[in-house]
Amino acid sequence: MTTRPLPLPAAALWCAVLTASTIVAGCASRSSRVETALIEAGVSARMAACLAPRLTDRLSDDQLRTLAKAARRAPGGTGKAGPAEIVARVTRTGDAQIIDVVSAAGLHCALRG
Repeated sequence: MTTRPLPLPAAALWCAVLTASTIVAGCASRSSRVETALIEAGVSARMAACLAPRLTDRLSDDQLRTLAKAARRAPGGTGKAGPAEIVARVTRTGDAQIIDVVSAAGLHCALRG
């Protein structure tokens, strides 16, 4: 059995599908990593699942790293972070876009229930 090369439009389409699936897979793992980091920072699993896709869609990798540093619990910290603690951690970043995105996403996810 011999294989024929795909016609150019079909090859281009196949390449686009592969590229898109790679991008989507990358986004999913990025969102998953952010969700895990939020949970480790004390955010409830339900809230983290709602927040992660919104944060990864609207913040750069550098901003997510900044947020991750601010969100880390103090050594020996236990329990879930309350709203006041989350606001304080986010505000400490000093990045207006991080504050806006986290506030909007947090409000959306809290109202969603």
